[in-house]
Amino acid sequence: MRVTDWRPRPNRWRALRVALVAVAIAGAALMSAWTPAAALECEGVVLDDGCLFTITGSDTPDPDDGYAVTNAYGVPFYDFVRARSPQTIGYPISQRWVDGPHTLQAFQKVILQWDPNQGRMNYHNTLDVLAQRYPDVQLPNVPPHQVLDTDADADFASAVRTHLALLDQNAAIKARFLDEPAWLSLFGLPIRYEEREVNDDPQGLQLLRTQRTVFEIWNVAAPGITVGRVNRQNVPDKLKQLDNVIIPNTAKALRKASDPDYPALIANLYWVADGLTPLEQRAVTYLERIFAVSESVLRSLVLHPTDWAIRNGPNPNKGVTANDEFEGLALLVEQLSLRDDTDLAEVDLLREVRDGLNSQPYMATTADADTTPGKAPDPNLPAIIASLYWVADGVTPLEQTAVTHLEEIFATSESLLLTLIQDPKNSYYRRQPTQATAPGLKAVARFAALPWAGDGLSQTEKDLLHLIFLRATAVPDLVALVPQKQWVKDDITMEEFNIIDDLVGIGYVERQILDQTSPGTNEATIAFHLLRMPFLDSIHPFDAPAVRNLRDIRFHDRHFLHTIVSRYAQQGGVTNNDAKLILVLLPVVENKPELLSRMLDPASVSIEERSIVLPYSGPVTLAVIRTRPGDQKTMTYLEEAVRFSEGFIRRPLPTSYIALHVSEVVEPYGGLYLGTHIGIREAYDDRNHDWNQGLRGVIHHEVSHYFWHEGPSWLGEGGANFFGIHAGATGTGAGLKELTRECRNTSVRDATPERRNECRIHFGAELFFNLHHTLGEEEFLRGLWRLYDSTHGDLSPDSCEGMQAGPCQLRFAFVTDAPPEAAAVVERFLGEVSLWDD
Repeated sequence: MRVTDWRPRPNRWRALRVALVAVAIAGAALMSAWTPAAALECEGVVLDDGCLFTITGSDTPDPDDGYAVTNAYGVPFYDFVRARSPQTIGYPISQRWVDGPHTLQAFQKVILQWDPNQGRMNYHNTLDVLAQRYPDVQLPNVPPHQVLDTDADADFASAVRTHLALLDQNAAIKARFLDEPAWLSLFGLPIRYEEREVNDDPQGLQLLRTQRTVFEIWNVAAPGITVGRVNRQNVPDKLKQLDNVIIPNTAKALRKASDPDYPALIANLYWVADGLTPLEQRAVTYLERIFAVSESVLRSLVLHPTDWAIRNGPNPNKGVTANDEFEGLALLVEQLSLRDDTDLAEVDLLREVRDGLNSQPYMATTADADTTPGKAPDPNLPAIIASLYWVADGVTPLEQTAVTHLEEIFATSESLLLTLIQDPKNSYYRRQPTQATAPGLKAVARFAALPWAGDGLSQTEKDLLHLIFLRATAVPDLVALVPQKQWVKDDITMEEFNIIDDLVGIGYVERQILDQTSPGTNEATIAFHLLRMPFLDSIHPFDAPAVRNLRDIRFHDRHFLHTIVSRYAQQGGVTNNDAKLILVLLPVVENKPELLSRMLDPASVSIEERSIVLPYSGPVTLAVIRTRPGDQKTMTYLEEAVRFSEGFIRRPLPTSYIALHVSEVVEPYGGLYLGTHIGIREAYDDRNHDWNQGLRGVIHHEVSHYFWHEGPSWLGEGGANFFGIHAGATGTGAGLKELTRECRNTSVRDATPERRNECRIHFGAELFFNLHHTLGEEEFLRGLWRLYDSTHGDLSPDSCEGMQAGPCQLRFAFVTDAPPEAAAVVERFLGEVSLWDD
């Protein structure tokens, strides 16, 4: 069997909707309602406006360094924390840092977030933010995020009741949770409860994940653990061990009491955090003066992409002054200061900074920019817009149109406009507008009116805005329709982004053909008509893979895409049931196009579905798609295989909809993993055929590929073979050893390519089999999970950086911190397959 080219599936995490946003707001409003009796004392050095806590920095050679908690620059961290106990928030583990308009600081148990607009301190929704921004990061002993089915349309009170019901699964945790008077503000709502087997105790570890923390009970003995006691995990401590995940690396630097207390915007620059040279000190002086004039301008500069020298610091090796390193800095600041009625001293300061500058910031490189003289910019423009060089030197009619769209974005959310202009990946929001880019600004302004655009952008939402900007000229009809969809208005998940991305891809290439065949036509593309069809009125798990199949079909042969869409258009458009069939059509048009008309006939195709709930993946729908009657055990084996694979690897499936297509399109193979679905030959599903005895085995093998599909064949196919053997579905270890014995007797250089691939698969399966036998279940699973995480981006060993899945990750998983016998098995295996490296 082979694994076809695979594209990572969209992540299933979806933000809690309006009701849970209300929870966060309501929770923050309660923060001043309760103050614990035992306050957090200064354990370190007393500062004028706070404390340098050395207690959490005492593991370094210098006992006088630590993390400062102060009220500097009007952000009252110290006033807040000294009224609360260490048991509530813990001790500081970072300096301040800036994220958009907010200033944050991490403590052992919570992350505090200062909201300047509300003048309020919030407990950061740490775990919700982790799930949204870093969906692939799984913290140890932290249950995966989940979204309850009731969240979608629930009001505030209903959401609270539903989530609190999760507490009923553990009386001890429930009592500890509700014993906290301010539980809503400190913990947020319960998100997921689970129990994990430890040392053969199925309830060895009991866990409750909330929006901001994790409760745990260990029911087995472990170092430093009191059996049966309810504890709160130090979640920020776990985050701090990761690289720039929520807590930026710069905020982890220790400081001394004698160090200057710079604003967080300056202090978190890496070249400031690691100590200052005389030249860097001069540069910091300039930054402090700018901060005194306008914090918002400094924020814009510090958060600007890396083409600004300010992010990398002055370079003494260039033999230039700090002024030269920060070229263009004063031009941005001066306009703001003059409009704010600043005094002459400030103006002189800005001119001093400007002296010697030889270029302007935000310089566009577009050769087709409209250079027609225009009127001077309105002096009442927001500083963010006025600071753009093409606005500062006067605006042409085209530029005035662009300014209008930027003002529309600003009116919706200042932070949104700031985010777009500062985005490091794309500079087109800063550049001089052209006829090609002006429609993009108009389209983004339309999206800026959506609710999610003003509350901080996730990376997926940023990617969507950039996609819309780039393709607004090519597919204006499609871009105009997208924000009208209800599922676009609430928020944007990775799954929804992939749907839009694929539709835009279809529309873009179709527009190119229309422009060639009918120049000047306004005819809507086929992608526009697809978006209007019933199956995309709301999003289901099968929609994204269905649209992906349509896009791939279009690139395979445009004729087939038009045939499929035209057929469904005659029947009122693609429905949800039709989308399930479209999901499997790509291999049909690639391998058996003569079957397409039959697949498009609803009377010729049956879909058998079953809904299940899995411990790590949550709700999952299984489907068996056939064009003729089959074996009723097929669905039974499909559920068995899905439950076994997820239960063995103990990681969520990459999809919530698994379709098994019974069809001859998989010839000449017995089965195929196709990324969006799996397929098996019809003979397996026929109770009267000899192949039917292999039905269970082929289903287990292909389902295993949902977890093992990447890397060399000894890993992807070998891992799937081992899963089938371990499940008792594809033979025994004895048969496997016979196959690998035959491979050892085959000369590598004399073997055919097919034989080499077969032997790699057998050796890979034997590797896992021998490791399991040598190490025992518990130690083997530890290594298996490390291998899985390191080959899927959830764990990044430094020694394997930049390498594809293969021997390095295998050694990391089973040799590092493992018994010598495991190392011997791994090294013997690698020696046998080294000449066959894929």
